Amino acid sequence: MISIDNLCVGFGRRLVLEGIHLHVARGEWIAVVGKNGCGKTTLLRTICALTRPQAGTVLVAGTCVQRMAALTRARTLAMVPQRPPTLPPLTALDVVLLGRFAHSGPFRAPSRHDRAVAESCLAETGAARLAHRLAPTLSAGELSRVLLAQALAQETPVLLLDEPAAHLDPSWAITVFDILARRHQKGQTIVLVAHDLNGAALYCPRFVALDRGRVAYDGPTRDFFTANRLRDLYGTPFHLLRHPVADVPQALPLPVSADRTPAH
Repeated sequence: MISIDNLCVGFGRRLVLEGIHLHVARGEWIAVVGKNGCGKTTLLRTICALTRPQAGTVLVAGTCVQRMAALTRARTLAMVPQRPPTLPPLTALDVVLLGRFAHSGPFRAPSRHDRAVAESCLAETGAARLAHRLAPTLSAGELSRVLLAQALAQETPVLLLDEPAAHLDPSWAITVFDILARRHQKGQTIVLVAHDLNGAALYCPRFVALDRGRVAYDGPTRDFFTANRLRDLYGTPFHLLRHPVADVPQALPLPVSADRTPAH
């Protein structure tokens, strides 16, 4: 579904991504992890053509994203940004309806079906009660749920998410992962940028780790969690354990000053 070959992205003379090769199959769900500034957000923005690469190619469904018509791209890729944008005084429902322009066109009033889809997505993300609230009055967590609803309303085969649970409490963070799990079961391709390694490990079968703009790991989630790899990637020691219910690997960061050897 997504094929990235020798991707290089930079700003001025500084390369943020260098020599990235990545293939995401149709219906796959991957977590992209790594330290702040390693290029995770830039990777997502390049996949959806918000950032132009200096070299290399990004193909989605066999077509270069930079050459896709804007409407085709909007019907193929939906993105939930990490930092909620500054929005005009639209209601939450109107914000979600913006995601329907991919299907109805920007110059047509939303149809009854468009409104039904938008209301359903608001309900799915637990934001139905916010429908008539103005977007600038919403908290960061509330706006995150509205923006997720907008992306779901686009009804695209590919969903890109940049830390969608960053502003949410633990209950709603798990709810977001559950929503994504249902979408994944229906065949949607998901690329998720995550700092919550433990939450991602509960759901994502594959981890891709970036380190200083390069792919440092790409493989099964269960093999990603080693003390040496995590220490090298994040520069701090970790204690590893198994989730007592889900039986997946989990990692707890340790104080750098702790005089102990992290478990392998």
